[in-house]
Amino acid sequence: MVFYFKARPDAGDYTIFMGLDKFENEELIKYGFPEDVWFHVDKMSSAHVYLRLHKGQDFDDINEGVLEDCAQLVKANSIQGNKVNNVDVVYTPWSNLKKTASMDVGQVGFHNSKMVRTIRVEKRVNDIVNRLNKTKVERTPDLRAEREAVNAAERAERKQHLREKKKREEIERLEKERQAEMRSYKGLMRIESELVEKTESICTGEPVILCDHGLLYLAVFHVDKMSSAHVYLRLHKGQDFDDINEGVLEDCAQLVKANSIQGNKVNNVDVVYTPWSNLKKTASMDVGQVGFHNSKMVRTIRVEKRVNDIVNRLNKTKVERTPDLRAEREAVNAAERAERKQHLREKKKREEIERLEKERQAEMRSYKGLMVTDKMTSNKDIASSNKSLQELEDDFM
Repeated sequence: MVFYFKARPDAGDYTIFMGLDKFENEELIKYGFPEDVWFHVDKMSSAHVYLRLHKGQDFDDINEGVLEDCAQLVKANSIQGNKVNNVDVVYTPWSNLKKTASMDVGQVGFHNSKMVRTIRVEKRVNDIVNRLNKTKVERTPDLRAEREAVNAAERAERKQHLREKKKREEIERLEKERQAEMRSYKGLMRIESELVEKTESICTGEPVILCDHGLLYLAVFHVDKMSSAHVYLRLHKGQDFDDINEGVLEDCAQLVKANSIQGNKVNNVDVVYTPWSNLKKTASMDVGQVGFHNSKMVRTIRVEKRVNDIVNRLNKTKVERTPDLRAEREAVNAAERAERKQHLREKKKREEIERLEKERQAEMRSYKGLMVTDKMTSNKDIASSNKSLQELEDDFM
């Protein structure tokens, strides 16, 4: 039988419990929870009182009022300790209790004495003891079944976390492959039969080296069905070409119209634009000639007439350079590769931290350290201590 008590309400929802006798104590020692904290009167026989903390709570963070409740209860349930003042109550996490084959029923030791705390109880406070006794409930729980249920829930939680981690990793892998595919530009040389037949999608113009060494965030402008300059707009990295500001679109359209011999002479011309990655270049095309991989990625803007104010403003900003486009493109590729490597290093570091933390948690849950030989007390140790059996029992009880 196990007696259950409720700690003071203002401290939160905490359960305190203790066994009926040493045989019940033995079961509580065997099937405790990681959240349990064990209390006992120091150097005297007393009940084994347990406090169940909230999951993840540290035993050094126990509320002072809850500590006092536990200490008063364990003192009140000690024949000798209840009769005297100024008794010490020791407490430690359940996982720090050490049980060896040589110990009597209900007898325990500690794996690590540094994990044992002491609280001094000056005298019995009947108000506290009476309040706790009013909450007392007697039960005969299946402690083994409760422990196994907790183990099953923890295994299910670990499996769920593992599934979620694998799902995140799979999403990251697919996204990485997608980004790698975008950066490889393999799709630029695919000859799709549908587009090959649509010769009207092909526009001609001046030789353009940018077709070979452009960037993913370039948008290309051209007068539709007329010869014109190839005008490129470099977007901000990550910007979608459908989000181009209307004023910027008008600047590009006016510039490409002004640089078309035929288009500059007429009104109401259409200017088409598309991302640089949508340009299609095949071996059979003339120099400067391009097509489109996907006609649905081509947009059209109507230019009613030339606006000299816009064209003149743009021409005033004109700067002539002879850039090494290949080198610029390779520099961008190198920077992107370095960024991907850095992300990969950071991911591996996070995974290693998670792995180590998982191993640490698993080690804590396995309680392997409870039966470490060098932390146990042997019969030989007991014999050499020069203590009576009653003294040894008092030490552990």
